[in-house]
Formats: sequence, structure tokens, C-alpha cells
Amino acid sequence: MFALKTIVTFLAFLAFTLVSARPIAPRRCRAPTSSAQSSQVASATIINTDVPVSGTSTPSAATLKASSTISATATASATETSKSSTVKSTATSDKTSSSDAAKPTSSSKPSSSGLPSGLFPVQDVLDFYSSSDEVSGDNHFDLDSDESIGATKILSALPREYVDFQGKKALRSHFAKGAYDLKTGDVPTGGLSFYATGPKNGGDILKSATEATFGYSVFFTDGFKFNLGGKMPGLFGGQTFDISTSCSGGRRDDACWSGRFMFRPNGQGELYTYLPPKFDVNQAFCDEDGSHCNDVFGASIGRGEFTWPTGEWFAISQRVKLNSFKNGQPVADGEIEMFANGESKKLVKNLILSNTEEGGFQGLQFQNFFGGHEEEWASPQSQDIYFADISVAVTQK
Repeated sequence: MFALKTIVTFLAFLAFTLVSARPIAPRRCRAPTSSAQSSQVASATIINTDVPVSGTSTPSAATLKASSTISATATASATETSKSSTVKSTATSDKTSSSDAAKPTSSSKPSSSGLPSGLFPVQDVLDFYSSSDEVSGDNHFDLDSDESIGATKILSALPREYVDFQGKKALRSHFAKGAYDLKTGDVPTGGLSFYATGPKNGGDILKSATEATFGYSVFFTDGFKFNLGGKMPGLFGGQTFDISTSCSGGRRDDACWSGRFMFRPNGQGELYTYLPPKFDVNQAFCDEDGSHCNDVFGASIGRGEFTWPTGEWFAISQRVKLNSFKNGQPVADGEIEMFANGESKKLVKNLILSNTEEGGFQGLQFQNFFGGHEEEWASPQSQDIYFADISVAVTQK
């Protein structure tokens, strides 16, 4: 019996030795299809895209560090494929949803693509200029003279003082006690009045624009008394520059429009507009809360939607989209929107701002005064307003 077992064991050992001596055929591995591994490839692509390619340059330390991080992440992901796949799938779904939600809408507060959000509360900026110190390079200009902003049609009796104030290069608007309605002569005077085409290094960007945003920072001195209210700078436009400068002071015309800001009692803010009176769509908003319209002067939009603060810098801006045309006729798809510190406060749609295809943006209507045309509107004390960070962005052409 012992001899038989010995023989069987020997034969089994011999058979195992012969089988082990055969060459092993190569295995064909299928490409990984897990979402964790797919994410590793995508991440690597992003890293490669972000690294500038210049000949055979050596990868930077930052790139090597990023690559090491990806490798470590990939290793960890491979050990927990099932768990990682669930997480990656959820993240991808969330990103898609977030991307859809982030699409710019005129009534939301979008990102400003690196520009100061209070001055540029818009996306997809095609061109811009600003006197803000937060903007550098060719798009920056110094607000230090009438020439720097392209001032024209200046009411010279009202002095324009370019000063350094509270950390900014600013334009001072002074009001003597009793000043109102841009009056000059042997009466108390105050305020500013001129039109601006923009700086030499970019002032013509509005000529081809069909949508633009104008923003600035404003400082009402501490203890400022608003009385009945007054005008603040805004955009203006129309068929020609000369025609367009006439759209204020009770002069309304179908060939021009303007959108100045205003302060009202207790610092209530609003957008004060002159729109072509021929088109009924331009009165449709008159029944909305905060709107006040009349047949002679401008129409108020969004009164009380924000309050002008005193003793601090405050960013204000407006976005204007010109209407389009079909077969030579204006289409009621123009828009006006106002922002306070980058937050949308009021949006009005379905407007007609241009009655001919030749009409467009003409520049900045830089008017600042108490009034109203009656003395009851006058500044109740000697006081100042400062303007800085003059900024214009074009978002459609």
C-alpha cells in the first residue's frame, strides 16, 4: 500500500512540473471604463490645457505638484472604485445643473469675470474702460481732468475739481446752500453739467454697442441732506450726439433717450428716464410699484428700490440694451436695468429706445444738481458729492 501511494504522488508531481513549464499566454486587458478612471483622464487633460506649451520647456514646480496630486488621487480612487464612481457621478450631475443655473439672465447677479462687480455687474464683457484702481493696463485711465473723460458741452460756470478723496481719484461736485437747477449768476450755485464721450484710450467703444453698462462710485458726505432730490449721471443716446443732448429738462423727443439716476427725499434711489414718447410700450411700466410717470418730464423707475448712503463709497450702475429692428421697424425688446453695489434692483423690458437703426449710444450724461426747477428743491446746506471709478462696459455689438 505504501509503495502504491509513493508511485501516485510521484506521478502527480511529474504532471504538475510539465504543466508549469509551458509558456504563459499574454492576457488582453480591456480599457478601464469606471467613472473614477475616466475622471483621472479628464483631470489630466485640464492640467495639460492650463500649462502653456513652448517648445520642450521643463514642467514647472506647480505643474509637477499638480500632477503628483492627480496621481495620488487616482491611486486612492482605484482602491475604492465603487465609492469613487458614485461621488464622481454626483459631482458631474451637480456641475451640469450649476452651469445651467449660472447662465446670465438680466435679472440675476452674475459674476464679473474678474472686474469689480459693483461697477461691472455683467458677464461676457467685450470691451471696457475704467478709472478704478482695480483695473490696470490699457483699459485703465486716470480721472484727473476734463480731457481724461472726454468732457464736452461743459457748463463752465460750475467748477469741476479733480481731487484725491478717501483713497480714490475723484471729481468733486460742490453745492452752495440754496443751489438748485444748475442756475448760475448772482445766485447760489452748485453741481456739475457736461457730456462725456469717454477717455482717449477707449472712449469710442460705445459707438458700435447695442448693450452697455455704466457704473461709478459715489460718496455723499457725512450728514448730507437730500431735501426733495436731485439728478445723478447716466447713459444717453439717440440719432446723433447733438440731438441726444436735448433729452432732458422737460424736452422729450422720439429721436433720443436718457437714463440718469436720481436721489429723492431721505436718500431714496431711482432711475430717471426720458424715453421716446411716441411708443406706448414705453409707458407700460408706469403702473408698476416705484414707477412715476408724467406727460412733460422724465419717468421714474424703481423709486425706493435702494437708498443712497452717506459717509461712504457706494457703487451704482445701469445696463441698457437697445432695441432691435425688423424690416426697418423698431422691435420692443430694449431693456434698462439698475444695480446697487452689484445687485440688480429693477429691470424693465420691452422698451423702444431707438426709433431708427442709425440711433445708438452717445456717451455719459454727467449732470448732478438739486431739482426740480423750483427753489423748494434747493440744497439746504453747503455740501459735496464725489464721483470716482468711472466705468463703461460693452456686452453686445
